[in-house]
Amino acid sequence: MPGSADYGKLYISLLMRKLAEAGGISTVVDCGCGCGTYRTLLAPCLGQATWIGIEAWAPYIAQFGLHDLYHRVINSDLRQVDFATLAPVDLVIFGDVLEHMKKDEAQAAVGKALAVASYVLLSIPVVDYPQDEINGNPFEIHVKDDWDHQQVMAAFPGITAFFIHDHIGVYVLTGNALATSRVTALQAVLPPLLHQQLPNDRMAWGGWAIESHL
Repeated sequence: MPGSADYGKLYISLLMRKLAEAGGISTVVDCGCGCGTYRTLLAPCLGQATWIGIEAWAPYIAQFGLHDLYHRVINSDLRQVDFATLAPVDLVIFGDVLEHMKKDEAQAAVGKALAVASYVLLSIPVVDYPQDEINGNPFEIHVKDDWDHQQVMAAFPGITAFFIHDHIGVYVLTGNALATSRVTALQAVLPPLLHQQLPNDRMAWGGWAIESHL
């Protein structure tokens, strides 16, 4: 689907708002941007940033007015994008997109993004989640539809924090010491706050520097 589930979005919004307040997020790359879900979600806190959208399915660009949402739109399979040509980049978002490719392709794409960005954000179903093409779009197929939390943690070195909300896992990778310290400090505060606000929702969180709540 060009959109995505609401799970994990509140955590992402709060985390990015706090990181933006600390400074340092001026360029964002939204990978597989679909209908512009993350651009719309984060506009209130990252509205002053320059946004680059990468979308493989050309009909979505016109259908969802992506040229009006993003400062630049790249019509390309993100697996073919040279992230080094986009540098400097502060934040790269893989929002509900990694399940649409093979594991090694996902690892390669995230690795290239982390090489140029301070923060890399992954949002991915961590349950069996099959999906076929939608409206003739082959990029909507879930190629690897059986990610789980343990696989994600093992597959992507650099994960500083994670937050699982129901069936969606949100993972934050950091590319430098300052980014790591900022995310670690926020991770000690934000997930417990969300758990207090939504006590009946299934949540788990942790990171390399704090206790896992799985």
